Amino acid sequence: MWNRRLTPRADRLWALLVYNEDEPVRAVEQIILGQAISTRRVRKCSEAAAMLRNARAPALVVTDTSLPDGDWADVLKATRTCASSPPLIVVSRLVDIRLYLDVMESGAYDFVVPPLLAADVAYVVDGALLKRSYHGRFKPQKGPAPSPVGPLGTFAGADR
Repeated sequence: MWNRRLTPRADRLWALLVYNEDEPVRAVEQIILGQAISTRRVRKCSEAAAMLRNARAPALVVTDTSLPDGDWADVLKATRTCASSPPLIVVSRLVDIRLYLDVMESGAYDFVVPPLLAADVAYVVDGALLKRSYHGRFKPQKGPAPSPVGPLGTFAGADR
């Protein structure tokens, strides 16, 4: 069995939770708070978009599949307008394979459904934060990567 030790996060991370009804995102919120990550909750896509325009963007966004003024796809679009492009976790009430495929193919970090076990959600949250940390510091370059091999098979930058 996997054993998880919760460690406080000193860098004051926060997660944006986008949901209108309390279940099941509320369970995810309790697990996130248990990891010493603060949360802010909004109920609509438009409110999420406003929060993502904030100078200090969230480290993570968790959303329900449907909201009063849109759905998870609208929240995903809003995360992409944010400079740090925080990872998105979509929480569904039901297992729906087509929805799962749509969510994952669209670029969300993960898709979770009840029953939500603390260790599983903590694992997903940690992975999302690790992805954010890695991509935040080492953004992929546009275009092809430079080749380490120079002319005539010599390594680029080698003394001649």
